[in-house]
Amino acid sequence: MFGLKAAERNNLTGLRFANDSEFRRAARIAAAAKMPVDAPGDNTLIVRSQDIREFKGLSYSPVPIAIADKVCDSERASLRRRIR
Repeated sequence: MFGLKAAERNNLTGLRFANDSEFRRAARIAAAAKMPVDAPGDNTLIVRSQDIREFKGLSYSPVPIAIADKVCDSERASLRRRIR
């Protein structure tokens, strides 16, 4: 898969897929299209908002994305505690 550029970060959407199978299908779609994505874990892909249409028919839920330099220190610490 191809990484996202920092300049695109205001136009990103997180998609959490319903299960491992759906996630693998989505990853194959992204790879075949040479789509820039990030896979942070938990069956989630971060994609450009305009690429969401490529995943039509797959079961996913949108999830919020926290951009590190736009999150205050206290919220960043809270997010880190939650993922541990």
